[in-house]
Amino acid sequence: MPCAPDVMTTASKTMSNPAKSSSVSLDRILADAERALQSGDLAAADRLFAGAVALGANDVRVVRLHGMLLFRRGLFQQAAGSLAHAAENLPKDAAVQHALAIALAESEEFDRSLAAYERTCALTPRDAGVWFNRGRLHVKLAQTDTAITALERAVELNPKLVEAQVLLIDLTSKARGDVATAEKQYRKVLNGQPQAGWAWWGLANLKTTHFSDADVAQLERVANDDASREDNRIACGFALAQALDDRGDLDRSMAVLDAVNARMRKRVPWDRAACSAEMDDLLARFTPPLVGSQKAQGDEVIFIVSLPRSGS
Repeated sequence: MPCAPDVMTTASKTMSNPAKSSSVSLDRILADAERALQSGDLAAADRLFAGAVALGANDVRVVRLHGMLLFRRGLFQQAAGSLAHAAENLPKDAAVQHALAIALAESEEFDRSLAAYERTCALTPRDAGVWFNRGRLHVKLAQTDTAITALERAVELNPKLVEAQVLLIDLTSKARGDVATAEKQYRKVLNGQPQAGWAWWGLANLKTTHFSDADVAQLERVANDDASREDNRIACGFALAQALDDRGDLDRSMAVLDAVNARMRKRVPWDRAACSAEMDDLLARFTPPLVGSQKAQGDEVIFIVSLPRSGS
């Protein structure tokens, strides 16, 4: 198990208004920090974290706060150390176990992540979100049967959890090539929740769906609605671009695609220089030609043949 990180060192870099009085309750600060985390006010949580460190840097609850802050900022590898320490010392803290499971999965420590999900599900067996995230990990690991079981549990607990419903359709009807049934199931989801972006994208990704004028109008409403959830806006944007392309409205389709990709780039971390360096490294491994080859290869035309894919 990783050791707890040096919380005091981290805090010294961010501390702006440390607690001035030792009479301030650490419990109160931690409670306020938890509320700030829940509301998404990470700046306030950072300030409270600095105060918490001043009062109890070695308190496991402060280490927990450190891990949760890193987690909420998407720094999953860094968060995993603090969360693992907190989870070991607070074994009944379901929120920490769940955050640890996600952080480990994002860090590609899949066996440890699955173990953390086991603990989380045991602590909160009726939390649909936990079962959904566990199902997504099983999908990533190509453990389809286990994924379906977890996602079915998520939908049973929360029938309105669109993401779980859509993923289930992807793994069952769509995966079997039963496109007609998959379309009906996506439409059923949308009848109850017409703003559900990933159900719209599921329809678009079938490649055979005919979008009506009413469909296009609804996609435009969600994609352009500032009050809609960002993930719904993005998914509807991609579906709208596909629908416009199918109609031959190519200029509008490209304009929508440019806009939605700009939104998506804000959510997906990507380092252009690092990616280019990785590609250069891969190319360099084949220069000069491999030992035994008579000449450089790869400049000629290469035909790649494979079996057809349903819906592609």
